[in-house]
Amino acid sequence: MDADINRLRPELFDKEIVDFSIDSRTSEAGELFFALSQPDYERAGFNGQFADAHNFIQSAFDHGALAAVARRDRFSADEKLAELGDRLLLVDDAIAALQTLARKVYEQWARPVIGITGSAGKTTTKELTAHVLKCAGYRVLKSERNYNNGLGLPLSVLQMVSRGRHPEDYDLAVLEMGMSSPTHEIRRLVQITPPDVGVELMVAPVHLEHLGTIETIAAMKAELVEGLKPGGVAVLNADDELVMQMKSKTDGPVLTFGIQNEADVMAREVDTSRFGSIQFRLQTPDGDAAASLPMTGGHNLMNALAASAVATALKIGLS
Repeated sequence: MDADINRLRPELFDKEIVDFSIDSRTSEAGELFFALSQPDYERAGFNGQFADAHNFIQSAFDHGALAAVARRDRFSADEKLAELGDRLLLVDDAIAALQTLARKVYEQWARPVIGITGSAGKTTTKELTAHVLKCAGYRVLKSERNYNNGLGLPLSVLQMVSRGRHPEDYDLAVLEMGMSSPTHEIRRLVQITPPDVGVELMVAPVHLEHLGTIETIAAMKAELVEGLKPGGVAVLNADDELVMQMKSKTDGPVLTFGIQNEADVMAREVDTSRFGSIQFRLQTPDGDAAASLPMTGGHNLMNALAASAVATALKIGLS
């Protein structure tokens, strides 16, 4: 998205942006502030009414922000914004600008992305997957906290160019991809960072007030599989029938994980008798080995199996 930069103070071009912010209350020195407003949120599929951040641009500057990204139509209709015009990058849509910037950073980096979605377990699986990959020697970029929507994912990608970090510092990315409405949120996310490996954890009746039926939830979740890179690997929960139906959404390789149904990656001989841990035999296409998970609950065992399936997809040895 092209931005109008002709009005900017000349000295701004000598400044280095150190980070990116969408909250004026937490803006810090050297950041670029994105002033989000209702039309941006609506186009991006967000539910609800949101404050117009153009009203807080001065506050972001007071906190040290170098410049702000603002809508052209808001700038032309607001005399107060005109007074700040020499520090504003004008665009048609601030969320689209944020997403486009993240897409350009991703394109220049051009390394593998693991995308993770599901009605539950995304954040835990993201952390377990990142842990496994780091132990295998990869330098991993991962989603911050549970940043998994049209704002959180691009902000996670922009970590690569924030606070002195560089894209070449990372070998791959593990990113959550969430959705809460039938507005094709995941489709937009995979357009920013197309996954090389896509993990589908489960489909459950959440956000029904916006999505209506569990079949609609499954269809929206399946956009992750549909958006895989050519030849990308779909990692599917063999114990979830709606997830397994997503096999029809890809012509690429599929890896399955599960406990109850036969799968490529499985937990056998599960022992939960020890407090705070699960002992099991991890079975993969490359063999099997004794494993211990320092967590409790069958749901966390499934999340660990999903992480193991990602490692299998990336040809990481069982040990």
